Amino acid sequence: MYDAFAKIDGGGDGVDENDDRRIEKAEFLGGYRKFAEAGFVGLQDLAKSSEADCEAVFETIDCDGGGMVLFSEFCMYVKQCEKDKGTALGKLLSGKTGRNPIPH
Repeated sequence: MYDAFAKIDGGGDGVDENDDRRIEKAEFLGGYRKFAEAGFVGLQDLAKSSEADCEAVFETIDCDGGGMVLFSEFCMYVKQCEKDKGTALGKLLSGKTGRNPIPH
């Protein structure tokens, strides 16, 4: 998940002073199309979305209303979207893989 987050944080390649593990709204709106490459269901359609829709997604991810998306908020959003869609990752994250990982 960090790879997807890092594509937007700072807005550029590599690490610089703008990479602060927080995504401000301007960074999000300037780079949200990059999320489509991440493979997470909650982010795939952003590349085709309007800016207004993306602003709404930003507000949803920014669950504490602080005006920026923290990495922890980003992870919670991706996790919930994956679980809601019933993806393999969502099942893994929810612990519902259908397998007992510890043999008795």
